[in-house]
Amino acid sequence: MALTNQEMLLRVRAGLGRGDGRTDQDLTIVQSINDAMLDLVKDVTYPELKQYPVDISTVENQAYLALSAIITAGSLQSYDKVDQIFSMHAIEGTNYYPLTGLPERVFVKSFPINAATDRPDRPTHYTILKDRLYLYPTPDDVYTLQVLYSIWPTPIQHTSGVITAGSTAGQQDAALPLAKSDHSIFAGAMYWAYMTLGNTDKMKTFYPIFEKQKMQDKKKYGERIDYYPSGNSWGFTNKGGSAPSEDAQNGFTAYDGTIISTPDWN
Repeated sequence: MALTNQEMLLRVRAGLGRGDGRTDQDLTIVQSINDAMLDLVKDVTYPELKQYPVDISTVENQAYLALSAIITAGSLQSYDKVDQIFSMHAIEGTNYYPLTGLPERVFVKSFPINAATDRPDRPTHYTILKDRLYLYPTPDDVYTLQVLYSIWPTPIQHTSGVITAGSTAGQQDAALPLAKSDHSIFAGAMYWAYMTLGNTDKMKTFYPIFEKQKMQDKKKYGERIDYYPSGNSWGFTNKGGSAPSEDAQNGFTAYDGTIISTPDWN
């Protein structure tokens, strides 16, 4: 069973030898849990963080969209943030056209990012610049973009002795996006907490444990967990073909031609 916010806090506090009555370091512990989760998702693509595909709309003659439009379309909370975009397709009639994602510096160096200096057309490339999704060329019309993406784990917050997640006081499921990896979060939280508290000996003990847990998670989930079924249903060879397969649109995962899991990751 996955740990709630409160249970995670109590477990890390106990590991630090602080017990139920020692709440003076709770803020540090909560920050350490958040640091552990962020560190984990930088190395491992956890299936729990992957979201169903969403549709967002471009704005005619505007080169960007608020990145939060993806979160809004996915019916998530305002404190949820986009981590990775796995694929993006512009829908024109019955055709799905893939957009190529580029790193920020490559995109800015390669393309102008305003309609005054480019020729508006159907977008073919995108990048993320801070809190915006930039497109090139600038859309010459309103296009529907279908996006497959993942989010960062929901941060746990600590205010006046109350554990919260985002803006909902007392929310108990903020650790659940990594529900299958409580052991990794715990080891990581201990490492970060000891490092923050200046206990280098204990930090050195938990660091290799944390790294080992990350390696185990990476081996378990790895790159097999992917949104792209075999046969290039979402691939770049599908330049102007029909809509991706129903399996692809529903988020099914395929590996070596065999569907191995469904969007219902839990």
